[in-house]
Amino acid sequence: MKETQNPYSKLHYVIELTEKCNNRCHYCYNVWKLDRTEKSSGDLTTEQWKFLIDKLHRETGCTHISISGGEPTIREDFMEILSHIHSFQIESILITNGSNLSREFIIKCMERGVRTFELPLLGPTRELHNEIAGNDCWDKIIEGIVDIRSSGGRPVVVFVATNKNLPYFEETLKLAIALETDCMMLNRFNPGGEGLRHIEELLPDVPSFEKAMEIANRYAREYRYAIASSIPVQPCLINLTLYPYVRVGFCVAGTENGYFTIGPDGKIRPCNHSVSILGDFFKETFEEIIKKPLVEKFRVAVPEICKVCSLSVICQGGCKAAAEVCSGSPGDLDPFLKKNLHLHPAYLKDHPAHSMREKLKAMEEQQCHGR
Repeated sequence: MKETQNPYSKLHYVIELTEKCNNRCHYCYNVWKLDRTEKSSGDLTTEQWKFLIDKLHRETGCTHISISGGEPTIREDFMEILSHIHSFQIESILITNGSNLSREFIIKCMERGVRTFELPLLGPTRELHNEIAGNDCWDKIIEGIVDIRSSGGRPVVVFVATNKNLPYFEETLKLAIALETDCMMLNRFNPGGEGLRHIEELLPDVPSFEKAMEIANRYAREYRYAIASSIPVQPCLINLTLYPYVRVGFCVAGTENGYFTIGPDGKIRPCNHSVSILGDFFKETFEEIIKKPLVEKFRVAVPEICKVCSLSVICQGGCKAAAEVCSGSPGDLDPFLKKNLHLHPAYLKDHPAHSMREKLKAMEEQQCHGR
């Protein structure tokens, strides 16, 4: 009799090993940097993380885990935890700021199941990157990318698109290609955590991000270089069909493609950007947690102005977690949508959503008065 596959084995999972980090990125979305979030009592112990990893594998049969933080590599027991994950033949993706990536460290990671290393590349120069990262880390990242490639790993770079570095995107992309990185993630700044304090300073407008998408599409085509934009961009604001060589993503939280996140406190959230606590993994099973009404409520949440749009089933109105962090509910306006609202089709008289403008204004006023 054929064994039934665990329905949760194809999901992707993120584990945030620590709140600690040696960078001070203004764009950081880590939820524990919000003033209103409950403060933890410190990082989990090695044995506690082993217990949760055992439990996750037993209950889900997971095959892929992304390891994040904070900066996960600053834990003294990082290699021990990584070895434990690898003992289940789980493939790990390491999300790191690159500060600890010596060649020896990279090889040890690869021996323990890491093939993909995800690192930030925030600009084409040492000065710009270090300014945005809040740490002198540029040289370590460049050296790390070279060492990952020469060791047989996959270096993936992330360009967090902000008002500060978007003017230098093309030069950064050229550098990423020259370094023979596997691909680039062109992610618009998505407010949350520390980033919530820097929205006006960092959040780009539509024209500047459109220009970056045009550049990305051109280079992806000419150089056959993979570029993805995984932070949701609303197709009503930017015509994404103009950029067929850039892979775009939308909110997958709560779906079969979702990536549930286990935080540094052992609690599960819909994704690594969300502040919604679905349950305590120390006390509940994974199935009990994800079958709670809160998961479905998060999954179906869409801004009121988007409900009349046929594209809402795809784009989901943008990033629900960012809307939740900034305004209080996953059904509120994504901050990128809110900033560029004057470009929304509801402001066109022949669009079905036009009649909702007054209701939208009331929603905005409600959000501005302490929601």
